[in-house]
Amino acid sequence: MSDTNPRITVTPELVEEIRELLEDAVQYICDAEFKTGSPVAGETIYKIIECLAIAKQAEMQGLCVPD
Repeated sequence: MSDTNPRITVTPELVEEIRELLEDAVQYICDAEFKTGSPVAGETIYKIIECLAIAKQAEMQGLCVPD
């Protein structure tokens, strides 16, 4: 058996950086879509992100293949 730790840990700072990046991206998309006349709610974008994240995890686990 390997001596490496199978658990992956991240720092709170990395989590904060990822959160801020996502919030900035969602705000950017909301603003851009509003300017084109097709406003989309931030909540909708977060739901899309959630679906994409679940699909990517399934792909990484070999449960499905990418398009």
